[in-house]
Amino acid sequence: MRDQKTRGNTVVEFALMTAFILLPMFLFTYGIGFNLLQQLEVVQVTRDAGHLFVTTQTAVGTTDFTDILEKVGGTAGLPGSAQVYLYRIIYVDSAVCESGESAGSCANINSWVIAQFWKDPNGTPPSGFTPFLTDPTGIGTTIPVDSQGNFAPVDYVTLNGLNVNAAFSTLGIVPYAKNPTLGLPTGQTVYFVQTAATPFNVAGVTSMKALSDFSCF
Repeated sequence: MRDQKTRGNTVVEFALMTAFILLPMFLFTYGIGFNLLQQLEVVQVTRDAGHLFVTTQTAVGTTDFTDILEKVGGTAGLPGSAQVYLYRIIYVDSAVCESGESAGSCANINSWVIAQFWKDPNGTPPSGFTPFLTDPTGIGTTIPVDSQGNFAPVDYVTLNGLNVNAAFSTLGIVPYAKNPTLGLPTGQTVYFVQTAATPFNVAGVTSMKALSDFSCF
């Protein structure tokens, strides 16, 4: 016959196991699963944004371009809790220096630089997220830029704020100046796109900072 003093122990043990083991496991599984799905959406948005950036006839920076991008990126959280970064990167060799009309100054010689930069003005990057390539500082003030985010050649061959050689070189893309056989031709640009979205975190269970992806076109 069961001891009356131990009656109810099973219920208490099950409740404790549910509270401290089963429920956190369920929330963790749910959070990770949801973020895996959103990460796939981030990857797809990065591809779609890159194709839009490279092939669209709609000028970057216009309301029409922003509307299209936000419709494409809606599944990843655009415009409210995500951000898309668009860069046009160029390698500064001697020929690019000459075309930059830099009056003899070419501080960014033999470096990858940002020739164009744009991000959704309505987007919000995840808290604490740092883009793979540094955002140019002083846009519109110390660095003149047009409505599509293009910088003048005289600026991207000279200004350190547009130099992204340290990070971009790690991608292994080789310019003609370093490899005449396999390198990119002089003046050829690379389109770099990065998407960052705010993850779904369960307090005390998951603490991801951001879901992100980047690609070159």
